[in-house]
Amino acid sequence: LFGWGIREFGVRATLGGLATVLAVTGAISAWLIARSGVTLRAEASTATPAEGERRRPVFWRLWIVFFLAASAGLMVLSQAAGIIAAYGGAASLAVYGTTFIAGTIAAARVGGGWMVDWLTIPAVAAGAHAFALAGNVALTLWPGPGVSVVALALVGLGYGVISGVTAAAVAVYWRRALYGRVASRIYIAWCTAAVILPIVAGRLFDLTQSYGAAIVMAAFGNVVGILVALGLPRERAARPEARIESAHSTAAG
Repeated sequence: LFGWGIREFGVRATLGGLATVLAVTGAISAWLIARSGVTLRAEASTATPAEGERRRPVFWRLWIVFFLAASAGLMVLSQAAGIIAAYGGAASLAVYGTTFIAGTIAAARVGGGWMVDWLTIPAVAAGAHAFALAGNVALTLWPGPGVSVVALALVGLGYGVISGVTAAAVAVYWRRALYGRVASRIYIAWCTAAVILPIVAGRLFDLTQSYGAAIVMAAFGNVVGILVALGLPRERAARPEARIESAHSTAAG
């Protein structure tokens, strides 16, 4: 839509349209929240984890797994059009390919959280990094415009799944009262990833006119991500059926 809007109406009008959409959707969201009647209650005291609840080794493993996936994923998300063009893709392929990749990431984020209900966190996280690794390896071995779209979509798929897994993993590994505290620190990995590999990839392209080195770096990160993910605890999330049965038992008691 952005590419079409800029081509048909120009940059100023397209950005103005985006601002209008954001303002309207924000106003609708605020109205829906106000109409819902939901009241947010502040806790009387801040939840402080006991020493055993901090689980520092688990925290740092999850942080690294998310950081490595986000590094490659944000590089793809921010520079997909440039990467596709660098591998010989036409402008139309770059535009539609970027849209396809962004959609893949969005769907994978939802799927990543859902898979934690049925599979262990290490299996899902390692599998996500493996998909991203396959994309990076494919683009390294068979560079080309068509391959670049599929390969970058695989990298985006891995990043999206890890995003969903990370949010779910915090709920599995830590109690509910600590969710905000732990998640806010885990997501510093996303902020860190946003200012490392995407910038390095852009600089390397300026120097070499190629994304090959950046793709290899992302692949190496995926290998490390697989190894680190396999060391995460194999705790399982409570399945929906189990939660419903537990709620019924509690109500009956």
